[in-house]
Amino acid sequence: MTTEAPTATGDSLEPIKRVTSLETEVERRLTALRSAAQAELEATRRDAEGSIVAARAEVEKSREAILGEARSGGEAEATQIVGEGTARAAAIRPKSPAGLAPRKEAILSAVLDEFRPLAKKGPA
Repeated sequence: MTTEAPTATGDSLEPIKRVTSLETEVERRLTALRSAAQAELEATRRDAEGSIVAARAEVEKSREAILGEARSGGEAEATQIVGEGTARAAAIRPKSPAGLAPRKEAILSAVLDEFRPLAKKGPA
């Protein structure tokens, strides 16, 4: 049996050329798929950012509406409280300065008692 040395003909390089061609084709497809995936990711990111901006604007608008309602409710309540206080003060206040004179001494004494030391107040 004689073994003949293989000759370098065009037939023996053909499988290597096909493998190289397939590798090139696969690399091209991978690059195209990566580019498509990157573009889709960027589009999704832009959409998400747009949605976030829109949601923030909507939340801010709702917050302003709620604060406006709270303000008007608070102002109405404050107006009611001031009105009740004014009415009660008018009911308590004497109609003339002459009516205040007899109570002046009692009012001053009650207020000043708060500032006197305990020793001077005497037994309660």
